[in-house]
Amino acid sequence: MSDWMKLFEMLKKYRRQLLLTMAVCIFLFIACALKLNQLSAFDQQVYTFVSLAISKTLTPLMRLLTELGGTLGLVLLCAIGALLLMLMKKRVLACLMISNLAITAASNVLLKQLFIRPRPIGYRLIEIDGYSFPSGHSMAAMAFYGYLIYLIWHKLEVKWQKYLFTCLLSLLILLIMLSRIYLGVHYASDVLAGAAAALAILICFTSCTRKYCLLELNDKKD
Repeated sequence: MSDWMKLFEMLKKYRRQLLLTMAVCIFLFIACALKLNQLSAFDQQVYTFVSLAISKTLTPLMRLLTELGGTLGLVLLCAIGALLLMLMKKRVLACLMISNLAITAASNVLLKQLFIRPRPIGYRLIEIDGYSFPSGHSMAAMAFYGYLIYLIWHKLEVKWQKYLFTCLLSLLILLIMLSRIYLGVHYASDVLAGAAAALAILICFTSCTRKYCLLELNDKKD
């Protein structure tokens, strides 16, 4: 076996650990930069670039996308998903889907209270209260749609279907994140930190519950 193949196999074997480490490092880097007031230039540059796309045509779409990562939208989608799983007699998966989103939401509340970063002023296209760091929409979107991707990879057997749904859901997560910057209610650093934090939580959550997920996905008894 060549050195490249050995490296690839090692990366594949430890992909969860590597992805978790990367997510935690990204969040900590942004959090430290925030505490040191080193994010202003980055956030301004990203917003300046994104704001070039602001138009009367695009804004309604961004409002819709942001709702798909909001409390009402995700609670509704999570309820529908849990109900469908219950009807399929996948009770554990239904509970895990709800638990994953609830844990992420609670973590966001705690992190917002820890950092107490005010939202951007003067750029908002919608009105919203609360603190800015990290983005709750980014965390919730990564948690919920990321969990769907996880289930898809363990349930679907056809590779092209796995890649198709993974790409679509990943694109949706990115668009929800982008919508928060576009609408002027979050800094780019809020969005990136939120996604990184939620990814770390999702990896830990799925690692801890993997046994129960696989039992139900394989149609075995609890």
